[in-house]
Amino acid sequence: MKKNILIIGCGNMGLSHVASFIKKNYNIYVYDIDYKKVKKKINITFPSIKNITILKTFPNRKKFLLTIIAT
Repeated sequence: MKKNILIIGCGNMGLSHVASFIKKNYNIYVYDIDYKKVKKKINITFPSIKNITILKTFPNRKKFLLTIIAT
């Protein structure tokens, strides 16, 4: 069973956190205020990775193993 990780903020530090969890068995959720900027950054940096989900709204009722605030 894959565990969920939420990363809030997708600047340089947020991308570093995504890169550190990318090869492990985790579902990575990324949230930032500017959805289009995040989608562009993630698709350029990690084009073929399937376990990253970019969120448009802040998740209220989902459980996460770890939440990283990278702002």
